[in-house]
Amino acid sequence: MKRSPWRWLAAALLLLAAYLLAWPVPIDPPAWRAPPAPARAGVFAPNDRLRAVERIGRGEVDGPEATAIDAAGRVYTGARDGRILRLEPGSHTFQLHARTGGRPLGMAVTAGGGLVVADAEKGLLSVSAAGEVRVLALDRDSGRGLQLHSPRLALGDLVLRTQLLAAEGGASPREPDRSRWGLSARLDAKLPLGRPERLGGSGNWDVGAALLGTFEAAPGLTFHALAALALVSPLPASIPLQVRPLRPFAELSMALRLGSWTLLLEDRLSGPILRRLAPSPDAPPSLVEASAYYGLALAQNRVGLGLRRGALTLWFSEDFTPGAAPRAAGPVNWFHNSNAPDVAMGLVWTRELGN
Repeated sequence: MKRSPWRWLAAALLLLAAYLLAWPVPIDPPAWRAPPAPARAGVFAPNDRLRAVERIGRGEVDGPEATAIDAAGRVYTGARDGRILRLEPGSHTFQLHARTGGRPLGMAVTAGGGLVVADAEKGLLSVSAAGEVRVLALDRDSGRGLQLHSPRLALGDLVLRTQLLAAEGGASPREPDRSRWGLSARLDAKLPLGRPERLGGSGNWDVGAALLGTFEAAPGLTFHALAALALVSPLPASIPLQVRPLRPFAELSMALRLGSWTLLLEDRLSGPILRRLAPSPDAPPSLVEASAYYGLALAQNRVGLGLRRGALTLWFSEDFTPGAAPRAAGPVNWFHNSNAPDVAMGLVWTRELGN
């Protein structure tokens, strides 16, 4: 009796659901019962103090997002049309301070009396006390700031890959005319075709080298291994957050053929992406674990599972790094991940172009 392929797919989805339901997370939420409501007296007594609140900028400021107050008491805010407006102490009318040409959002006052403004279209800006606007995060080639507003369609970088068979030997248990094991060398080069200001690429060349090994342990059971090292160029921007120049990778995978189906299991370990930035000693562990420092400045390990039939492969992967996270707290401290569960799923179609 021939089994329906949908039964295999349903079984794989049930296993995935069971995995997600049983996945341990470092969270132990305690129950909280609200205390009785306090009496409406003292600080909780009703009052009408907010009736005297005056609305500032009605009809003058369209879409203010944030405010900043300097040492002299001047209030700054941004408008939807790109203006940064200033309100002098005792005044009720805003004055034009600067124009960004974009969409100013968050802002903060600097020690010198200027502003640092996060603009959705122009990037991170510096606005002097005299209203002069300067882009802080510049692309080295174009001289433009990173364009943060989305969505957009951008051309990405191009990766060229070449692979050379270095050695092989033995006879395959399934096909004696094929080699049982093989060792290959691979060289990758990334061409910086994408523009950083459009978030399409890093703006620099990257190269990588790898050794790949394949071994057919039994009929239908094959193991693959990879060790690689990538040389990564720095980001073309004047920012302290930079990538690590050398990033190692290691992979180990297994392919088990079950009739017309193939079960894939993979473990991938990658080195940190960013240079390590020490968090504030006062930051709680939960904030550290949810930060970019936690996710990008530490080594990450991912476990993947796939099911292939013909040209289609259904796969999912979850980040799972053994070892306790820095300043970890909670019932689970023998592994860490950047977001639990952080599952990626995909459907891949592969077609052979020729022999």
